[in-house]
Amino acid sequence: MSTAPGRPSDSDSLLARIHLGWWAFGLFVAGLLVYVSYRFLGLLSFALFLYYFGRPIRRRLEAHVSVDMATTLTVFAIMAPFVLILVVFVVVLAGQVLQLSEGGFDWVDELLAEFGSVTEVTSVQQLVDRVTTFVESQPRGELVSSTIDVVTEAAGAFTQFFFYVTLLFVIVSLLLRKDKAIGRWVRTNLADGESVASDYFESVDRELEKIYFGQMLTIFAVMVLGWLFYSLLNAVAPPGVAIPFPLLMGLLTGVGSFIPLIGRSIVYVPLTLYVGVQALLVEVSYLWFPVLVLLGGLFGLDVVIRYGVRPYLAGQTVSPPVMLVAYLLGAAIFGWYGVFLAPLVLVVVLRFVTLVFPKLVHGDLTPEPAPALPPDPDELD
Repeated sequence: MSTAPGRPSDSDSLLARIHLGWWAFGLFVAGLLVYVSYRFLGLLSFALFLYYFGRPIRRRLEAHVSVDMATTLTVFAIMAPFVLILVVFVVVLAGQVLQLSEGGFDWVDELLAEFGSVTEVTSVQQLVDRVTTFVESQPRGELVSSTIDVVTEAAGAFTQFFFYVTLLFVIVSLLLRKDKAIGRWVRTNLADGESVASDYFESVDRELEKIYFGQMLTIFAVMVLGWLFYSLLNAVAPPGVAIPFPLLMGLLTGVGSFIPLIGRSIVYVPLTLYVGVQALLVEVSYLWFPVLVLLGGLFGLDVVIRYGVRPYLAGQTVSPPVMLVAYLLGAAIFGWYGVFLAPLVLVVVLRFVTLVFPKLVHGDLTPEPAPALPPDPDELD
């Protein structure tokens, strides 16, 4: 029995249902991906920032070593500044704790002596009983128990921190290792050939690299300049008045540069108050030093970074006032990770408005390469 003209056959209907089912499953997968991405939005935003910073480094290393080795070296290069900040912070914190304790941890030696013979403990319950008895017998029993609680909470926080850091660098390593394959998939399935979509995705990709890489270079420059700035101030500081840990303060100043407008000031303004109290306690006539710290930060460090360093290292084609608005809105809407997410949102919207929207309005979707952007080094491989 033949099918009536104009009516779909059973096989066509079945094929249509199969297509509909796959599209429904695709929407489910997309929704699942959006849900997971939203739960880790801050981590993914920071990972994207580190990826675009590390990509130019990996490209240069690929000229001398394999792709896998270049990726590994790039990840270590990215990790180095964060490890340096962490090591400096831990060393400074440990030094301060040991200085303030003044023998307050003698109970640790007593605890080790008490349980020096571990072989005598035959069960977990016996170990718990002995620990409890020891703690209750000490005059600092409350100190010991509270210290154990603090150590337990710190261990939990460290475990969570280690998990997030590990996940972060695994994502960065994956992006560095597979970005070319991802690019080929996008060009094949979403931006085939010389199309407007291809121009759009390539312009977004290149602009993000400019912004993120320039931002990271600026932060490194701020760290070095901050360290030199605080060290020079200490060179002229009066006796008994000084800026503590110039290297750590310089690192914190660089990290504070992530925060728009007030980033660096949240470091040197509290420092001004700190050295001001020092001056009052030592000699009132030394108050000129905190004034020098504040003026040096406002009209020295900030001016050099804003008008000398950032214009040369930032490198983006987006107007600085527009980028500043994006940073402020990103931080206000998304929180701390809005600083990393703001460039992505801005470039995606801005490139659509300037590159795609005019063609849609005039009905002309003929591709036109963006002349302001340099060629992608990946395309030269």
